[in-house]
Amino acid sequence: MSTPEELTRQAREAIANATGVDGLEAIAADYLGRKNGLITRLLAGIGKLEPAERAALGQAANEAKRAIDGILEPGVRRSSTDMLKVGILGVGTIEKILATAIRDR
Repeated sequence: MSTPEELTRQAREAIANATGVDGLEAIAADYLGRKNGLITRLLAGIGKLEPAERAALGQAANEAKRAIDGILEPGVRRSSTDMLKVGILGVGTIEKILATAIRDR
């Protein structure tokens, strides 16, 4: 079983190699998903641990979640901006929107 620290390291590597928002969203689901995320599965057996171990694992898992989310969020925003710049909405869509806004002024 992986530790929260190992999962954070693996997530960092996956994020560094991800392409586009879809890749980042898949990583978020893989690591942070509520039902099948790796961190969620790691915590599934937390109730069987001694109180001190439970507290330590819970804290480490929460730190891992925050770290992974903190790495993902700027990447999702940056990728969304990049896609908008290249006209993911369609060839020339941004130019058409701007031209219409200027014309209708």
